[in-house]
Parts: sequence; C-alpha cells; structure tokens
Amino acid sequence: MKNARHFLLMVARLLCSIAVRAEGATALPQMSTDLENPVFYTISNTRSTSGKYLYYAGDNVGLRDANDITLASLFYFTGTAEACYIHNAATTKKVASVTSWTDAGIEWTIGVTPYGDGTTGLCICPKGNTQSSEYWNEFTYNDAYTTYAANDAGSVFVIEPYTGTYPPEAPEVKPSISSLADADPTKCYTINTAGRGAWTVSADATMLSSTGYEGFDIDPADTRQQFAILSLNDEDYYLYSVSAKKFIKQGRTLVAGIADAIEFVDASVVGEGRVMVYFKDFGGSYVNVNEREGLVINSWSTIDAGNAVLISEAGDFDAGEALAMLLTGEQMELEALKTQVKELVAAHAGNHSSVPAIGQYSTSAYEALAAVADDENLTKEELEEAIAAFEAAKCLPVFTIDGVYRYAAGMSIYENVDGSLLWKETDRTDESMLWVFDMNETVVGVTDKVVVKNLATIVATDAPADVEALKACTYPNSNLTVTEIMQEKVMSIGENMQIRRFSRFAENTSVAYVHAGGTHGVLVNLAVEGDIDATEIGKNVAMQIAAMKAQYWDKSLVPAEAVEKELAVQVALMDNDPKMASKPAQVKEKIAQGKMAAFYKEICLLQQEFVRADLFKGDVAGYIADAAKKLGGKITFVDAIHYTKGEGIEKKVDDFAAEVAAQVAGAHK
Repeated sequence: MKNARHFLLMVARLLCSIAVRAEGATALPQMSTDLENPVFYTISNTRSTSGKYLYYAGDNVGLRDANDITLASLFYFTGTAEACYIHNAATTKKVASVTSWTDAGIEWTIGVTPYGDGTTGLCICPKGNTQSSEYWNEFTYNDAYTTYAANDAGSVFVIEPYTGTYPPEAPEVKPSISSLADADPTKCYTINTAGRGAWTVSADATMLSSTGYEGFDIDPADTRQQFAILSLNDEDYYLYSVSAKKFIKQGRTLVAGIADAIEFVDASVVGEGRVMVYFKDFGGSYVNVNEREGLVINSWSTIDAGNAVLISEAGDFDAGEALAMLLTGEQMELEALKTQVKELVAAHAGNHSSVPAIGQYSTSAYEALAAVADDENLTKEELEEAIAAFEAAKCLPVFTIDGVYRYAAGMSIYENVDGSLLWKETDRTDESMLWVFDMNETVVGVTDKVVVKNLATIVATDAPADVEALKACTYPNSNLTVTEIMQEKVMSIGENMQIRRFSRFAENTSVAYVHAGGTHGVLVNLAVEGDIDATEIGKNVAMQIAAMKAQYWDKSLVPAEAVEKELAVQVALMDNDPKMASKPAQVKEKIAQGKMAAFYKEICLLQQEFVRADLFKGDVAGYIADAAKKLGGKITFVDAIHYTKGEGIEKKVDDFAAEVAAQVAGAHK
C-alpha cells in the first residue's frame, strides 16, 4: 500500500494540479485472480463525443468508442495497479498499445490524474513511463485513441464496475441502408462515422455539422441527429434535417425547399454497410468529418473513418411536409408556368387579331400559346419560351430616342452588346435603337388627388352608408353637395369623374396606403394593445397586400370546399405524373397534405412570406407579432380592404361587324 500511495502522490505532483471528483471516480479497479470469473469493468473517456464506452475493435485496430455495452466493452485487469495487464471479454489477447492487442501484452500503470479544469479520474500509461507522453488519450481530431501527456481531459478516464448481466444483452440492431434506392420515406436515420461522431445540425439550424464539433454525444433519439432521405422521382435523392425541417445544400447550408441531390459510394472496406456521401452535381463535394474543423465538404475522396458512415434507422417519419417542400422547387415552378400560360390565354381571348392594333397580340401567336396551354408534357424551358414568344408578339409603338443638342444631334440612343446605352447616328432600320413603351395606366392629377382626399374626410366624419349617401353629403368648406362639386370638377378639368366605391372601418386602428400613381389602395385595420404607434407596421402590411394580392387574410378563412379541391388537384397531378404515379396512395395523401402549407402560404396574407426580408424573415403574422413586441405592445390583424385601379370596370369591346349587321337588319324591317 505504501508503494501505491507513493505512486499516486508522484502522478499528482507531475501534473501540478488539485481537483475534487465524486466519490468512486478515482477508485482503482480490482485486480482479477480467478480468470474463470473475472471482475469486469467499463472504461469511459471524459472528453469523447464519439461514444461513451471504449471497446475492443480488433487486434490491430485499437480502442474505439460506442454507446452500447457489448462483450467487447468489458475489461478486466490482472497484476497490480502499478503493473497490470488489461484484458477484454471478447478476446484472449491483451492490450499491447492503444492500437494493438497481442498474446503477451504489456504491463500498464493505472493512477489518479487531476486535470487543470477540475476534472479528475484515472490515467493509464505503460509501466514506468509516468513522466513520458505515453498516457492513453482521446485525440479530438483522430479516429481512435492515441498517446499524449496526461495534461488534458482526453487522458481522464472513468473505470466503473459492470453490474449488468453476463454476457451483456445484444443491443438492438437498427436496420441500415447502403443504397439510396433502399431509403424509406417513412423512416428517419442517424448518420454515424467510424470514429468521429455523427452528423448533426448546428444549434441555430443553419448548417450541417458533427456531434464532436458541436460538443455532445451520439444520441439516435436527438432530432438534431436525425435525417430523412427523400425523392420524388427515384432518381434524385435529398437529405432532410428532421429538427430544422430543411434540406441540406452542397455548401452545408439548410434551405426550406429543393436543395442538392446526394449520391452514395461503397465504403464497406471500413465496415459492413458503410457508405461515403457526396453531392452528385458538384465535383469534389464529399462529406467528411474532421474533428479539428468539424464537418466539411471537400475533395477528400479517400475512404476513412471520417467519411465512411453507417446510415441507421432512428424512428418513424412523416414525410408529407418535407416532400411538399420538394414540390415547391422545380415542380412548383413548372405548375406556376402552366397556370401563367392558361391565365394569359384567358385574359387575351378577345385581344388578338390577324392584323393587331396597338396593344393587341397576333392571332397566330395567341393560337400558338393556346396550344401550349393544352399540352401538359412541356418542360419548364419550353413553357418559358412560349410565354416569351407570346409577349414578343404584342403590337406596341416603336420609336427612337433622339438627341437634339450639340454632338447628340442626329444621333439616337442604342443598346450596346454589353447592355450599356450609347449614342450613334440615327438609323430607323437599326433594331438596337428601336424601343417600345408598354404603358396602360394613367397618372392621377393634382386636382383629382384633392377631391379624393376630401371625399375620404367626409367618409371618416359623416359615415355615409353607401355611395348614394356620400353623394348627398356636404362637401368640405362649401355649401354644395358632393354631387354638385363633382359636376363642377368635371366641367373644369374636362374629364369625367365618378365615385364608384368606398370602405370604412369604425373601430380599432386603421392605416392607409396608396401605391404610386394610385394603382393600389389598401386600408389595414389593426387591434392595438399598449401605447404604441402601429402606423409603420400597418403600412408594411398594406404594401404586402398590394404586392402579393392574397385571396384570403388567414388560412382559417379559406372555404372547406377550396381546401378539398386543392387536395384533390394535388393527388390528381401526382396520379398523372409518371414520376409520382407509382408512389403509394398514403404517400400521395401525405404529400398533398404537406403541400397545403405551401398552398396557404401562396393565397393567405398572414401565412405569406413577408416581402420585407430586411425587416423580418418569416411570415406576415410573425412580422406583426415581432414588430409589436419590439415596440412594447401587441398588434392583431383584424381586416383589410384592397382596391386596384380599374377593378370591376367592364371594358367595352366594339364589334363593328356585329354593329353593321344590326344596322342592316334594322334597315330591312
């Protein structure tokens, strides 16, 4: 015992630190004398994030970490603490170094080690080498254990008696996949390296990372370490973070939408079922874990412990929302273009001619676009080309922009090949200097604006029930009615003016916004709690309404029949899509349900992405809540009115042929 105490004191002096550890943490293991019934222990390193328990991984592999206790995780000791042999239940060989096992083994010394941060435990080094750099150590950027001076947490171990059943119950083996075709969209997976921890996402859910770099243990139940592997066409597969609810891009970033497809490379040389992952559309984009730098994506394609991963089931997963996110990528763009084509065909059914007038399209271009609208098999590029060809067929005034002063006289502005605008001699046949101006709106004059402002004042103060009641109200600073004033204004400016409509909110706080030129007018009604000014918030919401043209204010207002129709449409689209038709019905239903979030995001104001990303990243409801909180109050969106210029006015289309026919018919009566 004297020698043992002397050794422990010597180690403490060598390390020049004092620490306090929980009782039992520094207890030396009992030496086994009955090798038929040895005393088993587990060994844990205080710094490791790759796993909890050291285990025998092979004669020439050395020590590794695992979270489960297996036969290979049980050690026993013979000899004395100053000179002991280290055995393992899974082999007859003994530890010869941190990287090898032999029949003879070598003698080791186990003693108490304090570490400068207060962590204490046991250290292990070759017998007699207490002043060397031969202590067992968990090297933070290596794939296993190495040797180092015992002056950091990597050399602090906890050796605890094993009290479980012998042999240990075999841990549940989770199914793993080594082929993308085997990926199950109803399951999520953990992705573990062969010694450098597991894949995870950063705490702020913005980057792909590793457990070692983030500083926590491998845990299959941790959603940050869970991923789904999803595809819409059984060709392109994408990696999805369960916790972040985003897909992984080649740059390690996470996006709420279509990302970059991955591929597998067989890595079974490191271990059965292991693969290496890379991004298929990018050269040199292999996913590697280097504990010094964390998870990196680079050109290192040599299979090793940092990139050979085991992809194992972690639990069930509802893929509906995630799969719908993929549809918001290219497929949603395709659907949007199809809708745009159909809307153009409907909008210009009466606005084309074989010899188009100003503002009309050629009939041939219209018929070509109509044919495209009936073809469901066109690609995104083909649809874009069709739309561009139709827009180019619009008959517009063509003009030159001519100079009249000094050197610019006799010259016109033209567009250079690099897109810059320059002057050169006027040539009406030179297409580079021919311009068109497509303007269909007029500008509200000063007189008009004054009248509108005064009418708004009357509505606010007199609260007329309708347009007729407004016309009977007395005009401000006048003895005349609104009707009489309007008649005077028409006579003075020579243009007709009519009151078509108005809206008024009698309660809460209302904020008005008029877009430049009077093309949009929005009135937002807000319930405000607290002594705060809601003007800026209301104006930003109004601008959102003007820009994004939501059909409903909130998803709760969407009629049930519209929801059912959208679900049916999404299922029908998948049924008619060769890439989706083979998917199980339940998967299609989940995808359709998942797409509803995108559906609401498109048509509902409060669920729309807020356009002022410089102020807030998220939906409109989130912006209102966040902005109000910063002001020290609470604001709730109540209602809004959105008027657009010309809305509801039926444009008269003159059919001269029909008019002549009617006159002829009348003449023969």
